[in-house]
Amino acid sequence: EHSAKDLRHFYPDLDPTRIHPIPLGVDSSFFVDSPPPALGARPYFLYVGHRTPYKNFYALLEAFGRSQLAREFDLKVLSPLQAFSGEEQACMQHYAITEQVQLLLSPPDTVLRQHYAGAFAFVYPSRYEGFGLPILEAFASRTLVCTSNLSSMPELGGTAALYFDPHSVESIAACLLQAVALPPLERQPQIEQGVERARFYSWERCILRTLAVLRHLAEPGAAQ
Repeated sequence: EHSAKDLRHFYPDLDPTRIHPIPLGVDSSFFVDSPPPALGARPYFLYVGHRTPYKNFYALLEAFGRSQLAREFDLKVLSPLQAFSGEEQACMQHYAITEQVQLLLSPPDTVLRQHYAGAFAFVYPSRYEGFGLPILEAFASRTLVCTSNLSSMPELGGTAALYFDPHSVESIAACLLQAVALPPLERQPQIEQGVERARFYSWERCILRTLAVLRHLAEPGAAQ
């Protein structure tokens, strides 16, 4: 819906009846019956994706450092073919968290799923997304989600996610601390909400809605 809103904003002459928002689905392989033990000796926050500027990873790195959570938690970073930049390394050195931030480049899907399911929380600090599939992958993996309160993220996260202002390092750090302070009696229902949201966004639903649009377009006169 957020992408449809952007289309209407940037192309005001576009006929809104010809815009059909169809959400993607989360693969069934991400759903787990119960979370596995955490990978490694310490609990960890998880970041997945590229680290280009709009993904806002540097702000997360700084927030993790400022929060002082590195005393008890690691930050695991799963990213495609992109070693830490000089700026990122300098930030880690400044906050003395180099040993607590671990980078894994282009892991296979099985490893990706293991890291989702084993994480204490998944953090998605992006400033803009057309959809935000990793949020659903984390939900399906029974993992708490902390994400931006902008763009399409609230649409996907609903009340199941914890939110922060991606333009504020202090807000991101506060959300990480909120996740840590969440009592088990509140944390578990939050996770269950996430699982239910992930089940709603199925590939079967995506396919059926896409077929409905294609069948409509195939009807005589539909293209006019």
